Amino acid sequence: DCAYDDVRLMRLASFYLEESLDMNVALVTETILRRVAEVKPEEPQSHLFLADFLLSRARSLASDTTSSAPTTPSTTCGTLTSTPQTRPRSQRVRSLLTEALQLFLKVAMGEWDARFAQIQVTALMSYNIALDLAEALNIGNSQLRVPGQLPSLRTPIRSFLRVVVKWDTDMTDVELSIREPSGFTLSPFRNKSQEGMLSRNFTRGYGPVEYVQREEIQGETILFLKLVASLSMVTTVQVFVSEDAHSTGVREHVSNMHGHTHIE
Repeated sequence: DCAYDDVRLMRLASFYLEESLDMNVALVTETILRRVAEVKPEEPQSHLFLADFLLSRARSLASDTTSSAPTTPSTTCGTLTSTPQTRPRSQRVRSLLTEALQLFLKVAMGEWDARFAQIQVTALMSYNIALDLAEALNIGNSQLRVPGQLPSLRTPIRSFLRVVVKWDTDMTDVELSIREPSGFTLSPFRNKSQEGMLSRNFTRGYGPVEYVQREEIQGETILFLKLVASLSMVTTVQVFVSEDAHSTGVREHVSNMHGHTHIE
């Protein structure tokens, strides 16, 4: 069970549950994230974090041919219930992709508080990654049925490595720096290189901060995280790393950490 209106607790729970590969745990995580979106619809991260999770689930289901199709969870945040019938895997993947795309568009086209400025750019990147996955699975727009899609929003973004950092406390500043194989270090103050780019640094919200490396490069890419400021005693930071972010065979890793001042 989770507290019905404690968004901080629900986000924290979802962060740690996302580390599990268990299908039943994924259903619980999805239910929690849906409840967060209901309680805090005015915060774009509520919709963005749910959309990212649905996209990850779609990719996982599409690449996993061994397990049975999951049931659809209820949106109640207390005891998790499931519908008695399962849907075909392909139908479930289409459903997850459709909803993820709708949520990405909601964030990309929405008007949000000034402290969330430019979160639309992050949403559009995820939107295009979701469309790339749909194309890889031979799922056309007619099957997705996403209202509001515009050709001008379609920008395939080739990325071999994608890092997404988000956290569970409001009014928090977490800085992401990346040392690329060339030795060049990207930071909020130098956010572009020949190899990749960093998104905007959110200093008064929940993130996310995102890094994209365009091509596979020999050598080591090192991530540095710094908890600069927070109004909370402890902040939990989630780091999501995926390689070959546009393929169905993507390698994904989720890890969580918490601290008071500095994480490396």
